[in-house]
Amino acid sequence: GMRNAREISGSRGTLVLRRVRGGYAEFETILLFDRLEDVGAFAGDELEAAVFFAEDDRYLIERELEVRHYDVDVNLV
Repeated sequence: GMRNAREISGSRGTLVLRRVRGGYAEFETILLFDRLEDVGAFAGDELEAAVFFAEDDRYLIERELEVRHYDVDVNLV
């Protein structure tokens, strides 16, 4: 089955951003990993394809099918 992203080797945490617009909530989910190679343990071979879970159909009206990968520079104080 699908593994939780936080349980994958190289996982550094998650951020979930939420905003309400026009009566609907929009979410942006950010998963942080040490290396792009670590993402494959969660996402599989198609790193650009979004991963969804069975229960998502109960909540999602629209969804982004493409995933974007970025290099991250984090500086928290």
